[in-house]
Amino acid sequence: MKPIDPGRFDRRIVIQQLTAASPAQDVFGAPSETWTTYANCFAEKLDVGGRERFQTSGRQAEVDTVFRMHYQSGITNKMRIYYNSTAYDIVYINELGRRQYLEIRATAMVD
Repeated sequence: MKPIDPGRFDRRIVIQQLTAASPAQDVFGAPSETWTTYANCFAEKLDVGGRERFQTSGRQAEVDTVFRMHYQSGITNKMRIYYNSTAYDIVYINELGRRQYLEIRATAMVD
């Protein structure tokens, strides 16, 4: 595989994992979720699509994004990417080359 120009990895992202639910509860009595940092890294960000959804709370947009980064082991689709005050749910992870890069497809709900 041809190397990706490292200058394209210009976005600092945080990969987060959901930790065990804390004993604290939210206003509805459900255990509160806590996301902790798994890794900080640089990535290339490509917006590849989107759509609008209508919910009882109003109209929301869902954005499909691909993040490309240097390979890092242990990342799963149960994690999320936090970038620019937006949380992206990881949908699919594709290994590029022989552990050279990761291509992560993710979605985010934006107002």
